[in-house]
Amino acid sequence: MNKYMFTKTLGVIVGTLTLIAAIGIGVLSFISIGLSKNWNAAYGDSSTDRLASTLTLVLIVFLVGLITGIGSFLLRRKGWNLVYAGFCFLLGIGLAATFFISLGSIGTKNEVFILCIGMVYLLLGYLAVKKK
Repeated sequence: MNKYMFTKTLGVIVGTLTLIAAIGIGVLSFISIGLSKNWNAAYGDSSTDRLASTLTLVLIVFLVGLITGIGSFLLRRKGWNLVYAGFCFLLGIGLAATFFISLGSIGTKNEVFILCIGMVYLLLGYLAVKKK
């Protein structure tokens, strides 16, 4: 059996889903910015700040998806294996902490979704360490 077969498969799936999520976040954010400008013409707000923060969020999520997807193919390098496993563990712990911080504030479905993504990233980091 090939080394890193499960890690590559899971990494590509999670990376692709993260890229799709980044595109979805971007599209929905731009629609909401456009609707808020149209419906709230009398009130002056700083939509450029919202646009900059939206672009930053979308680019960060897109970059995380690229690192997750493409990085799984570079695992045979010893240094990258350590970086990739640390990246996955850091994201997994961060998302699990976000679950506990947001408990009861954004809805049960969203919180469980965040926890599941965190657990998948922890699994991906574990598979990268175990070279499976």
